[in-house]
Amino acid sequence: MNENTAELLNLLEPGNKRERRSAIEGLEKIGKPASLQLLNILNSENPDIRDGAAEILGTYSAGDIDTFLKLLASGKKNARDGAARTIAYIIGNDGKITTPLSKMIRDGTPEARKGAAISIGYIHYPKADFVNMLLYMLKDDEREVRKQAAESLKKLNWTSVNPVEMAIFYMADEDWDKLGKSGPFALEAVKFGLNNPDSEVRIKLAGILAGTKGNESKKILLSILGDPDKKVRLAAIDAVAETRDPELMNYLAGAMYDRDYDVRVETSWALRKAGWRPASYNEKVRALILQGDLREIELMGRTALTPLIESLGDTDHNIRKNSVKVLYSMGKPAYEALRQAENKSSPEISEGIQEALEYFSTNEKESAEKTGSDSASENEIREYNSRDYWHHAFIENGYNQEMAERFSASLSGEDDIIRITAIENLKGHGKRAIPIMILLLNDEKENVKTVAIESLVKTIEDEHHEVRRASAYALGKIRDKGTLPVLVRHFADPDENVRNECSESVAKMGNIALPFIENLVSHNDPDVRIASLRALGGISDPSGIPFGTKALNDSEYNVRIEAMDALVRISGFMFNFLMNEIQRVSIQGTKMEKLGMLSVLSRLQDLKIVPVVKRFLADDEEEVRRNASEILKVYRKREIKKEKDRIREYSRETADLLKRKLSQDEIDELIHRSAYVSNKNTTELLGKKLNQDEIDDLIKRASSEKEENAAKGIKKQLTQNEIDDLIKKELALKKKAAMEVSMLIVGLKSSDPATESSSTAKIIKIGEPAVEPLLSFMNNAEPEFQAKIAEILIKIGKPGIRGMIRTLNYGRTEMRVVIAKTILKSKDPEAVNAAYDRIKSEKNPEVRKALILAFTKDSIDKRIPDALHSALADQDPGVKTLAVRLLAKIKDERAIGPLVSVLNYSEDTLADLAYDSLVGYGKAAQPILLKELKGNGSDQFRERIAATMDKMQFIPADSSDIAWYYAAKGRWDELEKSGDYAL
Repeated sequence: MNENTAELLNLLEPGNKRERRSAIEGLEKIGKPASLQLLNILNSENPDIRDGAAEILGTYSAGDIDTFLKLLASGKKNARDGAARTIAYIIGNDGKITTPLSKMIRDGTPEARKGAAISIGYIHYPKADFVNMLLYMLKDDEREVRKQAAESLKKLNWTSVNPVEMAIFYMADEDWDKLGKSGPFALEAVKFGLNNPDSEVRIKLAGILAGTKGNESKKILLSILGDPDKKVRLAAIDAVAETRDPELMNYLAGAMYDRDYDVRVETSWALRKAGWRPASYNEKVRALILQGDLREIELMGRTALTPLIESLGDTDHNIRKNSVKVLYSMGKPAYEALRQAENKSSPEISEGIQEALEYFSTNEKESAEKTGSDSASENEIREYNSRDYWHHAFIENGYNQEMAERFSASLSGEDDIIRITAIENLKGHGKRAIPIMILLLNDEKENVKTVAIESLVKTIEDEHHEVRRASAYALGKIRDKGTLPVLVRHFADPDENVRNECSESVAKMGNIALPFIENLVSHNDPDVRIASLRALGGISDPSGIPFGTKALNDSEYNVRIEAMDALVRISGFMFNFLMNEIQRVSIQGTKMEKLGMLSVLSRLQDLKIVPVVKRFLADDEEEVRRNASEILKVYRKREIKKEKDRIREYSRETADLLKRKLSQDEIDELIHRSAYVSNKNTTELLGKKLNQDEIDDLIKRASSEKEENAAKGIKKQLTQNEIDDLIKKELALKKKAAMEVSMLIVGLKSSDPATESSSTAKIIKIGEPAVEPLLSFMNNAEPEFQAKIAEILIKIGKPGIRGMIRTLNYGRTEMRVVIAKTILKSKDPEAVNAAYDRIKSEKNPEVRKALILAFTKDSIDKRIPDALHSALADQDPGVKTLAVRLLAKIKDERAIGPLVSVLNYSEDTLADLAYDSLVGYGKAAQPILLKELKGNGSDQFRERIAATMDKMQFIPADSSDIAWYYAAKGRWDELEKSGDYAL
């Protein structure tokens, strides 16, 4: 490099613009002799230097475009940027690069496509062909390629009048805010994005759908509830709940049976937040169990027994455990119901019933509150304080005859000292003594009652949570202010049922309890905050409302929900006070307070809330305005329903028709017909489920346009009814299939080959409905059993294979490894394509290794070399090593290029593997070796290439090529003799 060239290169650094421009012009005049130095500084850290070098190279390097395309596809970050700038300048100088760039964005690696996007972004005034390339890459499979395409379009100040095209741009750019504001135009972009393997993208799209109106967006949103990724399903649940759409709520309730327990729990809370009302006792019990609100289930009484017993057959341990707890607390009715159902249930439920009965046996058959209340009602027949009275009470509570005799003699006597001594002795008897203490609270002697109260206060410190809970219940019945401190202290009890019982007992004390709990709403323990809010709601005093409002800002979701529940309870007694507080919040409140109060309002059944809700329609926060608008829509629907109910009472014939969800015009017409028209044939026809011919006949016989429109409206509704019936039937079939599979799955574990074979055959016969249950069981199974289920899924055919593909993309690591090892045994083209795509994008090394091995072993796909080549870029050394070993074994000439690239690795072991394999390819490998020898690789890379050529006894014939060979070998004397070729 001469001094003049070096001086000009130094002037490329940012500084004096005139000097920099002069340097560029000077280097352009020097031409190719300066190209080697310019190529080196394309990798500069300084973008201005890179741009200067690119501008110069762009004037005369059109013939060397392959060099820059190669850098663009596989160079380091700065070198790639420099190459992109160079290509842009070549294009600006009328270089013909459209075809190679077009090929790169369709056939290249993700890195190559991204490089092409970078390059186009640097073109000044690009032609439509190049802009279309970027638009094409907005829908690329790789997230980074899409983002780069969007970034380049922004550099070009691109925009479009087509809102759908803009929505796709926003999605690629991950501008979720603008995509969300695109409304229905975003749906095409959303549908494309939901196929993205990146769960973060799908999570964002679920949130966008929540704010997009229309049936299409609802369908898409519901489809995400079945996404294989747990986090995506959770996002979809929040999105569906946010819509507050009653129709969607019914679908969302199905997610309480999701294969993942966390998803089930989140669904129950989301439904509660949205103001959902269960359609059956089963749904209500399911939701309450998941929320841990076991006390509420107890209050349902006998109506909860059947759903609770059915829950004993659930696959999740937590649900079974909570169901047993509630049944135990319900006492004798639950025990009898369990006994009746013992031999009439499915194997799963029967097994759960046995667990419940064992729990009853280990603890006691009835809870304290049931025993106490039953004792009280039965003992009222006997004379209070008689020996017979106390004897019966002790026997009822599990005492033997001897102890019952001894205690009844002491308590029925006249000597207060003996009676008090007996009460003191009862303290050590735990839970079974509590009902006796409650009976003693009715004693006319104050000193006896005092000792009984003191004994109950001490039992609340018992080590057994059931004793503490029973004691808290008993203290609530006393309603003695002196017990408040101990009850409030147990707001921090480790057992949730004890905390809930303490809250209820404190609430029974009324507003005298407020000074004890007001400050606890800000306690650092969320359980204490929840318990105090529960008590505030029960007290329902106006002075507690501000504390409930404050809790709406709580960082814990469950605390906020409890605050809303408390305010709803207060509204039943202090409606006007609550409305005043909500009006204050609408002006002065935080966003969280406003959203919380709107949630409270949505659960109230009073039309007086409508003007209060309307105050939020002008709020600065879009989410607040949207929620207020949705609540008003719900209220309008409620009023329409009330009107329909009123009409139903007036006319039975009209009521039958209203079940078909007619429009208001149709309702008006039918009222008219029912009241004034004597056409009984038509009325009878409308009152039953019509077939297609009957409806067509009705349209023909219509005597007016209005009648004809009404009949046509019913025809439309019939289609929807049929669709609803199909959906219901499909859901019923799936539920039935899940139950069948759960019974047959036991047979798969049998040591008897005949039983195992029979169970396998029956599951395969079930077909598609068996796929999801099998995947659910597979999720928690041992690896060996997982492999067995995978084989069954393959035998089911396409539905089973597609289920495996979904799990391969988004399931747990252990499952994905098993599926990766087995899915290609199906030889299914869809499975092969999925495995290939997964190899290219998989980030988990264990899964990728399993896929690589299976793809090489179980398929004869032509893309094996390409798949292994992509694995060479993995950061995990195990994946990289495996890919090299397999490339060295496959004996496919397409493996030569990847193997040559391995010679550039720092790991000697891998380079040696590639070296030995390349030698075996002989002459076929020589052109690629020679090409890379003349490339931009490191000195070590070129040395290894030369060594491989030596092993092959291959010496280049061309003088230029042999000069590169001498340089790689360090044979400088021979290189000097080659003359101009050495340059």
